[in-house]
Amino acid sequence: MTAVLDNGVVFLSEPIATSRTIAVGFWFSTGSRYEKENQKGITHFVEHLLFKGTNPSQRYPKGLSAYDIACSFDRMGGYINAFTEREDVCVHFTVPYIHFKEALCILSEMVSNSAFNENDIEKERSVICSEILATKDDPEDSAMDEFSEVLWPNNTVSASIAGSVNDVNKLQRTSLLDWYKKYIRNGALQVSIAGNFDVSEAIVELEKLPNRPIVKPGLLQNHKFELPVWHSGITVKKAEFQMEQIFYAFPLTIPFTRTDYYCWAILNALIGDTMSSRLFQSLRENGGYCYNVYSFFSIYDDCGVWCAYASTPADKTGEVLQKLKDEIANLRTATISDDEIIAAKEHICGEEIINAEDVEQHMKKMSRQFSLGFELETIEETLTKVRSITKNEIIQTLNSLLCIEKQVIFIYGPKLKKRIRKNI
Repeated sequence: MTAVLDNGVVFLSEPIATSRTIAVGFWFSTGSRYEKENQKGITHFVEHLLFKGTNPSQRYPKGLSAYDIACSFDRMGGYINAFTEREDVCVHFTVPYIHFKEALCILSEMVSNSAFNENDIEKERSVICSEILATKDDPEDSAMDEFSEVLWPNNTVSASIAGSVNDVNKLQRTSLLDWYKKYIRNGALQVSIAGNFDVSEAIVELEKLPNRPIVKPGLLQNHKFELPVWHSGITVKKAEFQMEQIFYAFPLTIPFTRTDYYCWAILNALIGDTMSSRLFQSLRENGGYCYNVYSFFSIYDDCGVWCAYASTPADKTGEVLQKLKDEIANLRTATISDDEIIAAKEHICGEEIINAEDVEQHMKKMSRQFSLGFELETIEETLTKVRSITKNEIIQTLNSLLCIEKQVIFIYGPKLKKRIRKNI
């Protein structure tokens, strides 16, 4: 069910009477893409501060400390968490259904009445700086940040979500509080709930939240960003890691239909997202070139990317890159078998069935569908749609996707020998 409440909150719900748990997500229309140069990292910082305590209120006369929030969810046997993306912030919890009202009240208080105490801000600043440094120390995380900048240079879509240590150290309480008030306390809000709960009880609690602008379904409906420009070509960047990381990417067409989306998912499964996929079998099982090899796709409001990824010792970089190129070329020139397509479809359907048993995954799926502008689907509708995709539709999507003129090759890691660089 999708409904707009009297205070502007968009409410997505899926009651599951047989479940003994419930997942709730508060989705806010803000993220790192909304930030200007002097605001980098502010959304992620604010997300952290939501957990640091609340001001006194009628419901909680003494306010809630960070310890109170943690203890409450621990004693329920559930958990509360959050994440910041480029275009969204989500604060969510999963608890046994008997604790639904208490958990919802606490989350509502966190997003509506957060304290932003100066001491908490300084302690959390240190925590976030540690998080950023840990990311820099992780080869794959570090490479992913650099990869985005290569694809869409000088655009907010490619900016680091957490910002740099220098960015975080510049952010002051006034700007953090202003951001919180604009985008969290009073900003557009979509609430997604899946599990065993009473819809009317949820609405009563959600309508106690402050009035908000209404979130509109679909891409580019809630904010207009500077249009990112895809930067094709080859980029090699030196980094102090032992392994080379290779990205071989193509742009996705935006806007797109639900059929396009499922075609991308099917292609991704058969190319590199499964153990039986072409890339995994060719580069790892048969070639022994690398431990880590897979493919993925990411979608934003006005741009998207499909990418094949592999990490390998520097002396094998040339061979691995050529293997990636060969596999992509084979997709265009050789026929994809019916068995491959069936296997990829059934893999996706199997994942959907498993996720349908997980209330958190169910909650997230509803929100993702809404954000893409799609009607909410039942699990049966999703399975039917995936299985109905034709081979011809998949081939057409493949030919549109793999445009060699738009390909991006990004290599990140130790300095390459001249003979390898020459052959890239």
